[in-house]
Amino acid sequence: LESRNMKGYYAATKEEARELALKLIPENSFVSMGGAMSAHEIGLVKALQEGNYRFIDRDQYQDKRAAMLMAYDADFFLSSTNAMTEDGVL
Repeated sequence: LESRNMKGYYAATKEEARELALKLIPENSFVSMGGAMSAHEIGLVKALQEGNYRFIDRDQYQDKRAAMLMAYDADFFLSSTNAMTEDGVL
């Protein structure tokens, strides 16, 4: 990850993962996301919707293209990987 200018974090539970993500995203940030189901599964999407964030959830927009275009201006864009090899290649 570091060779690709990404920093990795480890969380043992869903709750720890959600809290870590929220600590990394300052309040009032403009946040968007791709189709990261893990963000839904750990309760991060709900926390962003209910918290002090400007969250663009493309699933809540009838005009999906408009939501995707707004994502270009996001301070943070959440996504996930589909697979990781044992030696850390995404």
